[in-house]
Amino acid sequence: MRNKNRWLLGLLAVLVLSIVLPRVLPRHRDYPERLGDVDTTAVTKVVLARGADSVQVEKAGAAWRLTAPVAWAADPRMVEGLLAALGDLRVTALANANRKLEADARYELGDAQATRLKVYAGARLALEARLGRASQDYSGSFARLEGKEPIYRLAREVGSRLPANRSRWLDKVVCKVDADSLNAIELQRADGVLLFSRADSAWSVRWSPARGAGWTADAGDAPAFAGLRSTLCNLRMSDLPTPAQAAALALAEPQLSHALSLKDGRRLQFQWTRLEGERDLAFVRREGEAAWFAVYAGLVDRLEGKPGDFRAGGGAGARP
Repeated sequence: MRNKNRWLLGLLAVLVLSIVLPRVLPRHRDYPERLGDVDTTAVTKVVLARGADSVQVEKAGAAWRLTAPVAWAADPRMVEGLLAALGDLRVTALANANRKLEADARYELGDAQATRLKVYAGARLALEARLGRASQDYSGSFARLEGKEPIYRLAREVGSRLPANRSRWLDKVVCKVDADSLNAIELQRADGVLLFSRADSAWSVRWSPARGAGWTADAGDAPAFAGLRSTLCNLRMSDLPTPAQAAALALAEPQLSHALSLKDGRRLQFQWTRLEGERDLAFVRREGEAAWFAVYAGLVDRLEGKPGDFRAGGGAGARP
């Protein structure tokens, strides 16, 4: 009887432990804590590729630059997002064992779908992985290490921060000045010259047409002037010209120009042109420099607006 009781007590202890221990002991994880241990302070180069698109971003001193497919300054906001994403590659679950890569297509991790990521710390390849689609609620995304089968769910959606499109990575600032630092804006157009001058906080506009009589007027509250000033003080490109566009631009003549005169004595001058067959784009460059930048054609439309639209009240108060 005593032995029977001991046996029952032992069986009860086993049952209790089988229930309690899984709750108090840490669960066995079948996935790593992170996709890769990347020290973002040591990262010197990142290569991203997806389909036919690829970019290479490298650290040069304190700054970051694109080094392929073009050499250009990288957008600081994109670099900030890149480093934040690399610093938070936490894994929350094993999404699929992916035997023989059978689930790659479902998670957009195949050769044609995935964003392929390489992270370097000096000459050392610190991480090589594939980034796939976002989770259904966009709170995470799926990835796997290059050459490995398991697919993991990441704690964050990282694909939007790591595009392989070069246009997204370009520092697109062509000109950035504070509007309060302006003294004058001059537009040289085929039909004449528009000169906007500042006296204290008041702006006036003088129109000197190629033919006929000109006029001077207040420009203060004219929406066309406000839009023009904002555009020229915050001039951004949409992209760099393609090789074909660059070849055509090498032979192109400027069709209009503008100059910003600043309170510190500097004068920033720019030239504009269009290319035949390019309906959506125009091109601008700093006078004296060879590099052209592609911009939306609508920006040129602002420069070529009707002279009277730049007067306060749309024409009232002009002085011949």
